[in-house]
Amino acid sequence: MPPLPGDHHPQLVYVSQQGDTSILQRYDVTTGSRQTLLQAQTAETMLLDANVSPDGQWVLLEALLRNQAAIQLVRVDGQQLQTLYCAPAQAGIDVALLSPDQRSLVFNQEDENQISTLYLLDMTTGKLRTELSPLQPNYPEITQGLRQTTLMSEHAPTSSYDKTTGNLKTHPFTPLPSKHYLIYVPMKWVSNNSVYLFGMLRASGAPLHQLALLRDISKDVTQQQSNLQLISPAGEDFGCRDDDVTPDNSQGVCTAYAFVGPVSPPNAIKMWSITGGALRTVYQGPPGGEDRCARSLQLHPHLPS
Repeated sequence: MPPLPGDHHPQLVYVSQQGDTSILQRYDVTTGSRQTLLQAQTAETMLLDANVSPDGQWVLLEALLRNQAAIQLVRVDGQQLQTLYCAPAQAGIDVALLSPDQRSLVFNQEDENQISTLYLLDMTTGKLRTELSPLQPNYPEITQGLRQTTLMSEHAPTSSYDKTTGNLKTHPFTPLPSKHYLIYVPMKWVSNNSVYLFGMLRASGAPLHQLALLRDISKDVTQQQSNLQLISPAGEDFGCRDDDVTPDNSQGVCTAYAFVGPVSPPNAIKMWSITGGALRTVYQGPPGGEDRCARSLQLHPHLPS
C-alpha cells in the first residue's frame, strides 16, 4: 500500500449520485479545486459510501459491484484501487471501519434472512474471522432485546418526520419476525484492539440503539458472550436515537426520546461516564415543541470533556 508521495492539503472526500452514475470526488480545502477519483456508470455498479482512513491516505469504499456488496480501498488521488472483500450473493454490508493502525477492518454483514454478523478482516493476511453471530451459541443480550421490544410495544407509537412537509408522523412499533432482536454495527475504534458498536433493535418504526464495546478483537465468535460489554444505560422511560463517545473515550452521549407520553422526536441530549454513574441532561428541548436539533449528533474531535 504505497502512500501518496509529497505533501497534500486538507481535503474532503465524498460520493455523489447523478442518476445511474456514482462519483467519488475530492475537494481541496486550500485551493477550492475538485477532482474526480472514481466513477461508476451503471445501476449494477455503484459507490455507496466513503470513509477516509485514519492516516488520511486512503478511502474505504462500500460499493455494489454487479449487484454484489463489496468493500474497496483506493488512495486519495484515485490510484491503487483494490477490492478487499466481496459479500455473498443477496447479502449487504452496513458499516466498515479501519482500525487506527489500519491493520484490521471491522464490518457487519446482513444476509437475505436479515441475520447480521460482525466480521474482522486482517488487512495484513487477508484472514476473515467471525466476531459476533446470532447463529452461534451464547449470542449476547438477546434477553435485553426482548425486554426493550416488550417495553416499546407497551407504550406510545414511534415517530418520524415527513421529509416533504416536515410534519411529525407516528408509526406503530412492530418487531420484525426474528428471534434475534439485536444487531451490532461498528461505530468507532477505541484502540487497535477494541471497538465501540451500536446494538440496534430490529423493528419497524424508529430504531433503538444500545452502545456496546467489543473488548478484544483477537477473540473469535466462540467467546462472543464474554467479549461484548454493554455500556449504554438504557433507561426505563427513554431510548437513544443516536450515540457518540467523547474523544478521550471517557463519556457516552446520546439523543434521547421518551417511551411514554405524547409522541415526540428526540428532544434531549444525555451524557454519562463510560465507567458508570448517573445520567445527566446536557440539553433539553422546549416542552411541547418539535425540536429537531437533537435528532442526530457528532462530537467535535477537539471538544473538551
